[in-house]
Amino acid sequence: MNLTPGGNAPLIAQDLRVRVISGGPVDASAFRLFADGKVRGDSDMVFYGQPRNEDGSISFSTEGTNSVFTVDLSRLKPDVQKVAFTVTCDGSHTVSSLNHLSIQIESGNTSLISGQVELSGRQEAA
Repeated sequence: MNLTPGGNAPLIAQDLRVRVISGGPVDASAFRLFADGKVRGDSDMVFYGQPRNEDGSISFSTEGTNSVFTVDLSRLKPDVQKVAFTVTCDGSHTVSSLNHLSIQIESGNTSLISGQVELSGRQEAA
């Protein structure tokens, strides 16, 4: 399945790896969002400075310039509506300077969903 930027997709597998593949350094984050579309606190955010949330449902690691989130859907709090993934560029760089940016969602050794972000002409840093 091919995912468009800002899109979402239902998932059947319980244990997932969400791989953010970029052509340069980025700060990737995952956010547990609730019915109001917001996090409730710091424990709902996972990133390099907080590589695991309190219930272990989401953890963060790196593989070179790639960011990898391990997500155990069975451990998510029942009132979590969705998990959002974001990237921000380091320093004064913009998204277009990354050369490529994609996301791949895997279960085991199987790629379930992938998406490519069109970077041409993009000036934002996030």
